[in-house]
Amino acid sequence: MKIVHVVTGSGTNASRVYKQSFTMVNRIQNLDVVVLAAWSDGLPVCEQVFDSIVIFRWKSKLEKLRRFTFFNFFRKIFWIFECKKALVACSPTLILAHSVGTLPSSILAARVLNVPVIYDCHELERFTANQSVLWRQISSIFEKTFLPKASAVIVVNDSIAEWYENEYGFRPYVLKAYPDARWQSVDSDCRAVNRRI
Repeated sequence: MKIVHVVTGSGTNASRVYKQSFTMVNRIQNLDVVVLAAWSDGLPVCEQVFDSIVIFRWKSKLEKLRRFTFFNFFRKIFWIFECKKALVACSPTLILAHSVGTLPSSILAARVLNVPVIYDCHELERFTANQSVLWRQISSIFEKTFLPKASAVIVVNDSIAEWYENEYGFRPYVLKAYPDARWQSVDSDCRAVNRRI
């Protein structure tokens, strides 16, 4: 069985994704987990994080346009199709989309592969302060179009679940990511876990 987590960043700040991955690998036999992420300067294309967890980063063909604000919208749209292609190449049995930006590519790839998609939104992304007005509008369209096609939706707290219930007429699953107290109490264990991640 292979699960692919799709994240929009480089995968370096995806602690929730890694926590889920470690839990899955420890509980499900013969499970491979791939974190599909965007390439970033100085990071390896393929990185083994744990025995059965690999980060694969690919470099977008439009990466050079990143510094031009005008082209960011087109770069993000092109990224969806690149991501879909990478997902199909991974041949997962389950896809976990971790942002509204990864939802379209995940749903499109799932249609090709005939596999389920779980949308694990970590926040109400279309309302975050660092998004442009145009991207907020596009995010809203993406959510309204692709969210109903997801097999399941996971949110991090009850207030976000209520918002989705009011907006879309269904209540998502709530999965709270509480820190493991054993790791907090022993500094050496924390450092060991951080080195793995």
